[in-house]
Amino acid sequence: MKSDLPLAQRVVPPILLAALVSIVAAIPLISNRWFYYWDDSAAAFTPGWHTIGERILSGSWPTLIPELWAGGNVTAEALYGTYNPVILLDSVAIALIPNLGIGITLVKMQFMAILAVGVYLVARQYGANRSMAFIAGFAMPFAGYTLYFDASSWASG
Repeated sequence: MKSDLPLAQRVVPPILLAALVSIVAAIPLISNRWFYYWDDSAAAFTPGWHTIGERILSGSWPTLIPELWAGGNVTAEALYGTYNPVILLDSVAIALIPNLGIGITLVKMQFMAILAVGVYLVARQYGANRSMAFIAGFAMPFAGYTLYFDASSWASG
């Protein structure tokens, strides 16, 4: 789809949306600083991604890590995303951040921003005007199930 809008009018709304979602995603941390770091996030995703990030930083590809949860077959286990470049970059970031709770919180905020921008772009593609697409994109990461189950505990959701 070719747009006649200037570049600034096409790029600024998604960037503003991602920034706004990232800021609002911090609100649950006011009442519970562990909001994004419990259940499977704390038990499997964060330590697994941390280990994968360490392996990548040391120069080895993480195909089989027997000491990881569920047998360590990270290539076959989709939740570790060893073929997803975004998750691989996030794994490296988590390995570089000394506090795992902060690392996974930043990654989850990034996931929520990506989700918001994706919904915005799909809505625009289907003919929604910019303001309605912006509202749809902003609302999606904070929908009940998405925020309270996926974002809080199930990182690959």
